[in-house]
Amino acid sequence: VCSSDLFIFQTFCEILTFLHYSSKQLIPLVGILCNDPKASVKGTICLQLPLICQYFKSKDSILQYLNVLAKDVDTYVRMSVIFTIRKVFVMPELKSLYLEILQIMKKIVKEAYSTNNLQLLQEFSLDMGEIAITLAGAPNIFMKYGALLSA
Repeated sequence: VCSSDLFIFQTFCEILTFLHYSSKQLIPLVGILCNDPKASVKGTICLQLPLICQYFKSKDSILQYLNVLAKDVDTYVRMSVIFTIRKVFVMPELKSLYLEILQIMKKIVKEAYSTNNLQLLQEFSLDMGEIAITLAGAPNIFMKYGALLSA
């Protein structure tokens, strides 16, 4: 993928979020983009999910998309999922989904360890540090999620 194509697509995703699409229009489009054959498209739409999910009627929709994208074998797509999970952790409206979202991260990290994917492990380390900072104000919650990831 040409870098200018990726820039154009990223810009398109950002514009979508500002057009205030109704969830009826946006959800099918996001689903199509999450299943695109190109890893660059899937990774880019994943990175936009924190912005886009504010237009979802059901906040559970982000779980559906993260699960689909986490199953992709491409490292860029999986790195995008991990990065997106970090962004989700600063969104109080998604707090009820933290456990399920961390399960997605856990699957990716376990597979990264088993395949020795150093890029994914590095991304996880960076983003887990940010998540830890986000949760630092609530030590009980931090311990709960830390225990989940270590199990």
